[in-house]
Order: sequence, then C-alpha cells, then structure tokens
Amino acid sequence: MENSREREDGTRVLLWMILLAIIASSSTACGPMGSQDGSGSQGEGPAASDGDGSQGPYPEGSKVVGQVRVPVKLAQDDQGRVVDTIRFGASGLLRTSTSSVDVTVDSLAQCEIDGQNFNMPVVLEAERLSLGALVLSNYLDNDLRICGVTGRQKCSKLQIRLYTVEGEGQGLYNNVDAYGLPIEAGLSTAQPTVVGEGAQGAAVLQEVSIPANKNVLRLSDFSVAPVYQVAVDFSNAGRGSYAANLVIESLLLP
Repeated sequence: MENSREREDGTRVLLWMILLAIIASSSTACGPMGSQDGSGSQGEGPAASDGDGSQGPYPEGSKVVGQVRVPVKLAQDDQGRVVDTIRFGASGLLRTSTSSVDVTVDSLAQCEIDGQNFNMPVVLEAERLSLGALVLSNYLDNDLRICGVTGRQKCSKLQIRLYTVEGEGQGLYNNVDAYGLPIEAGLSTAQPTVVGEGAQGAAVLQEVSIPANKNVLRLSDFSVAPVYQVAVDFSNAGRGSYAANLVIESLLLP
C-alpha cells in the first residue's frame, strides 16, 4: 500500500511539474521578445525628437527653424505644349520671437529664397534636365541657443535641406500612372543627391558650422555661396501631368 501511495504521489508531482512547464512556456511567448501578432517583430524603437518635444524624423536635440515651400506642376495642353507652374510659398523662420521685461534684444530671424533662376526647361527631352537654381538670398538668426533636449543648448551646425512633401510619391510625380521622376539637388560646387520624400528623405544641400563664440548667424558666415542646383531626370517621362511640393528647410543641430 505504501509503495502504491508513493507511486501516486510521484505521478502527481510529475504532472504538476509538466503543468508548470507549460505555463512558464506560454508566459515567455507573450513576453517582450515576441509580438502579439505572431510576426516575431520586436517593434520599432523610440523615434528621434524633432526638437519641439514631439517625435519625428529629426536628430535628437535639433530644431527646425525655417521652411519655404515650392509647389511645382508640369502638364501638357491639347497641342502637346508644356504648361508649367512654379509658385513659392511664404518664406521665413518658423520660430516666433518672445519678449519680456528681462529681454533687451528681441529675436531676429530672416530666411529668404530667390527663385528667379528656377524654372522648367523650354523644351523637354528624355534626359536629365536642369530646373535652374534656388538661391538662399538672406539669412539672419540671433537666437542660436535653442538646441538640445532642453532647448537651451548652443547650436553648433546649420543644415539647409530639401525634400518633397504631400505628394502621392517621391519625385516629380505622375499620379495617373503612379511613378515619379527623380529629383536631384545640391550645391553648385558639389555632386547633387537624390531628393527623398518627407523629412526622413531630405537631401542635405549645405551644412554650416557655427563657432562657439558666434552668437549671430548671417549669410556672410556661409563659406560657400548658397546656390542650389535642381535637376529632374525625364528619361522615363511619358505624356501626362506631374507635380511635386518641394520644401527647403533650415535645421539647427546641437
């Protein structure tokens, strides 16, 4: 009888051990190493800060201080003639100046783009064609201590960037046939780069270092003239209408 009881107790212990093993295995499968949808993905990490405390595709501690929008539209009329429209949006820095009884020098901010030499070619051919140049004609910023996580760190660099936004796709886009013509841009003295879609695909046109002892950044501080050539590859351009919204952005980095 005692041997029978010992066998029964041993069987119960074994069953409890198996049950505990099953429970432990189930708990691990639902833990942080796996996703609930069974895909095995661990999920994306925290997004980089856009400098305003929100999350976005910008380096941590950076600050967007200016944007100029350039809507571009290209179409053909019934006779096959090119009809183009290039319009400039409002220019200027996004930051608003604040003042109080303790402030004796208000925030000064100017950012202007000259587009008089930016236009569509008179004749379109199936090749890479220049759209001319966008020129940063004025820049002034006397509030450079706005970088870092706290927003009070002295900024060390300025980037001028270009990307497309609010379109159906990347490049000069044909939304009927769903394809885009690659847009390239860069300093007139440098190799151009492809302009991506959204801030995460921005092409850096120019980077300017800000010395530690400099408290005001002016256009005269740019070591290379801010003339940005823009071109579009029309090699795969079929008949139809194309459009893009270009954004020229100034970004301060810590």
